[in-house]
Amino acid sequence: MDSALLPSAGACLDKDNDNDNDNEKREASAPNSRAVFSFLVVVVVVDTDPSYFNRKHRIDPTPPPRYHESRNPQPEVMTVDDRKRWEIVAAREGGHDGAFVYGVRSTGIYCRPSCPSRRPDRKQVVFFPVPEAARRAGFRACRRCRPDEAETNDPQTERVRRVCRYIDETATTPTLAELAEHIGASPYHLQRSFKAILGITPRQYADARRLDRFKHELGNGGSITGAMYGAGYSSSSRLYERASSQLGMTPATYRRGGAGAQMRYATATSPLGRLLVAATDRGVCAVYLEDQDEPLVRALSEEYPAALITRDQSALA
Repeated sequence: MDSALLPSAGACLDKDNDNDNDNEKREASAPNSRAVFSFLVVVVVVDTDPSYFNRKHRIDPTPPPRYHESRNPQPEVMTVDDRKRWEIVAAREGGHDGAFVYGVRSTGIYCRPSCPSRRPDRKQVVFFPVPEAARRAGFRACRRCRPDEAETNDPQTERVRRVCRYIDETATTPTLAELAEHIGASPYHLQRSFKAILGITPRQYADARRLDRFKHELGNGGSITGAMYGAGYSSSSRLYERASSQLGMTPATYRRGGAGAQMRYATATSPLGRLLVAATDRGVCAVYLEDQDEPLVRALSEEYPAALITRDQSALA
């Protein structure tokens, strides 16, 4: 064999030395690498909440969007501002009947946009998305244009109005599931759409309407028992549990015109006009809206003629 093809002994020794040097370098650098890695692990463990490693937290709880929701989103309900609404009312455009109603603070009446009555002063007008919201604010329906009979083109608004009518016509307070079944919707979507339009839940609306019926019965001279069942309360315990806190006094005291009750009230400016809030030690007993303070105070004195009423502006602070 040709000796030129064989490596020399010196070359082999040099190569072995080079390999030994490389191994020594790697071994010298390995502890540093392990130290850095250990440091990173320690940092991650220390800076992370231990509950993160629980089994429930290792999976992202947010579900991916469904195909039909991402490709076909539900259309948003378009609304117009108050300036546009006023232009519609001034022109008496009948095509917007059912889209909203407007209330006149000086008369306490709400109308549909095309009402043929005399056009009110713009400063006295306030707008509501549905008639039920106007009634909740203390307005009465116009007998000339009958705004409650106007149909709306918005299906969501129409469902909410159907729920309100169902509550008004039912002697007892229906559950959310019963209301949802009545309009063919889920309880979740009913709760969300109802609050988006009226600003309160169906239960709160039902409680307010029931209290209105109870106060109306007592104001007409009815007995507490008769007013209780007429308003839809199932028992006297339920009546005193809810009505006492909502009336700010016991039903018997309210029936006597607030005799013996000490009442404080305050007035303030609100988006709907001048606001009066009156309360006793039990809770709020009256909320009124007008364009001036004088009719507000007069209404409070008429509803509670036997109560001790004092003005206290700090009550609204």
